[in-house]
Amino acid sequence: KDLADAHGEVVAAGRCGLGSVKTNIGHLELAAGVAGVIKVLLQMKHQTLVKSLHSEEINPYIELADSPFYIVQESRPWNTLPDREGRPVPRRAGVSSFGVGGVNAHVVLEEYVAPARRETVARATGPWVIVVSAKTDERLRERVAQLQAALERDGFTDADLSDIAYTLQVGREAMDVRLALMVKGLEELTSRLRRHRDGEAGDGVYRGDVRHAKEALAVLADEDVQQVVAGWIAKGKLSRLAEWWVKGLAVDWSLLYGDERPRRISLPTYPFARERYWVPAGPTERSRAGSGTDAASRLHPLLHRNTSDLDGARFSSTFTGEEYFFRDHVVGGRKVLPAAAQLELARAAVEQAVGGVEDGQRICLEHVVFVRPVVAGEERLALHIALTPEEDGAIAFEIYGEGEEEEAPVYSEGRAILVTPRETPRLDGSAPAQALACIPLPDGVTDAADYVLHPSVVDAALQGVPGLMADEGGEAPALAFALERVEIFGPCRPNMQAHIRHGEASIRWAIRL
Repeated sequence: KDLADAHGEVVAAGRCGLGSVKTNIGHLELAAGVAGVIKVLLQMKHQTLVKSLHSEEINPYIELADSPFYIVQESRPWNTLPDREGRPVPRRAGVSSFGVGGVNAHVVLEEYVAPARRETVARATGPWVIVVSAKTDERLRERVAQLQAALERDGFTDADLSDIAYTLQVGREAMDVRLALMVKGLEELTSRLRRHRDGEAGDGVYRGDVRHAKEALAVLADEDVQQVVAGWIAKGKLSRLAEWWVKGLAVDWSLLYGDERPRRISLPTYPFARERYWVPAGPTERSRAGSGTDAASRLHPLLHRNTSDLDGARFSSTFTGEEYFFRDHVVGGRKVLPAAAQLELARAAVEQAVGGVEDGQRICLEHVVFVRPVVAGEERLALHIALTPEEDGAIAFEIYGEGEEEEAPVYSEGRAILVTPRETPRLDGSAPAQALACIPLPDGVTDAADYVLHPSVVDAALQGVPGLMADEGGEAPALAFALERVEIFGPCRPNMQAHIRHGEASIRWAIRL
């Protein structure tokens, strides 16, 4: 209403369209203002007012009747309006951004309208000095190819040569590797650019490298030389200017044009080399991965980041294969993640998902099945664990790798429950077919405090089962393939003892740490 009152007397009704970028991409909080600016600039570029989505029904509290404003409900051409003398007024738009903290901003944008072309009076027939430079020979070749493509693509004519020459002379930095061309027409310019790109020389082509012209630079530093240069400019000795410019001479090209200077127009800018400068991951960084020393940026040595979304809870990790739990667990010549590490990964994920385990509760893993081994190769290995709540309060988990939906390899699955602690069971040393093993942490492992089920300790306990089976004359599997229940009474310590005995069935074993 305030805007209508302020502008109603000078702007006719229904002349100013209203819109919002929120209907296109929602509210971007801190980026909302710049998103609105981008939308306005695109509309100016295409000279079109785009419709506001979902605006079929207007809020009845918005009263725009008899005001200068209307809501753009259908896309339409953005036509210019005339001023009092009938001349078209540049397209203008205002963008408002209102901060929730009370900081508001408003910016008025006006389209750029190129001034009407003025015919260059001085030296209208040429010849023209076209100058191009770059940091290296390779970049100069790219810049020549870039300029040639633009001249052939953008519909330039001989009438544009003065603008082209002037723009390259005063609108580009003079770099070390230089090229100057003497031309009288656009066709001659494109031809010479093409020949230079193909490595051919010719008349009116000057090439130089300022870095290799130290003697010439010493001569050019003489103050008397500048008087000579002024004479060349006054007499139109352009070839001399071109010859010495490629050697490092500083030329004030604008003096060639007097008061009637050409326009600076849009031409390709510097073709920067597309090179990456990311610092590669060195051995020190790789060896730290998974060791716990980078805990500040990870949730857990085995659980690196929370990647949950609206589809459910998920955690992800990336391993190099150089982590000790891969490096020290080689099966059949391959680095394999121990089953014990997957148990700790699942436990840590559940603890993160429930926001920590309260006093009087602990996590218990059930019905864990190891579907396939997790093998580290030359490339980095990505692991994910998805958590799904079940009706009975349990949390199902699935550890899987990279892939498209059904193609993602599943490594293990199971479920977790929160239980109240029970008394630690007593050991029965009189039962047959049992073993007691001492399991110290390997030397060099310094991250014991970061784990509850330390992979080195739990894996060593699991390895005791094949040993007992071999003593009984049975055929022992190389890897554990299923665990019925994992009860956790507390974290592993640096020196543990494992008690291994037969379970109720012949292929079932019970392990206590």
